[in-house]
Amino acid sequence: MSAFQRPATGPSRPGLIEGAAVALVLSVSGAALLVLAPRGTGGDGVWTLAAAVIGLSYLGYLLARAPSRTGRVSAALAAITATGFALLLGAAPQVMVLLQAGSIWLVRGLFFHSRPLAVLVDGALLGIGLLVGAWAALRTGSPLLSLWSLFLIQSLFVLIPGAQRRAETSDGAFERAYQRAEQALARLEQGNPGH
Repeated sequence: MSAFQRPATGPSRPGLIEGAAVALVLSVSGAALLVLAPRGTGGDGVWTLAAAVIGLSYLGYLLARAPSRTGRVSAALAAITATGFALLLGAAPQVMVLLQAGSIWLVRGLFFHSRPLAVLVDGALLGIGLLVGAWAALRTGSPLLSLWSLFLIQSLFVLIPGAQRRAETSDGAFERAYQRAEQALARLEQGNPGH
């Protein structure tokens, strides 16, 4: 490797086991947040705040695992700003859940998928997760099972066909261009500008 070659950087793509572990951590911590909330606080306010904290936590995980470094700070600031405005406007818990789901979909679409169909399938997966999470909440009344259902289904996004790392695609093109430039320079040094 020459002094000008870029080393391979960026985290590896999240895996299914890692996604299940994240689902477990978010489920347990989200349920604990709701159970340990002060009793005198308004019910909807606690649920809205919990949805914001859990959603932003998952977004933070996704952004930390994003293969591309470009745009991560902007995406995080956009999600935090939108969440802050929703909290200031007194959004209902359902609105906050949908806002966080939309942010998750955008981040996964921008950072983890390279094909439009993969982004659409990811949106469907997110919708299924929301429906299953709502069903679990209605059937059991358990925030833990509701969150577990939602985030366990979300861990499947890594299995979507065409869900490849954008950074690999651009790094491959960069590497090919870099190698061609090195070959051209070597030919010029040898005094042979042609083939």
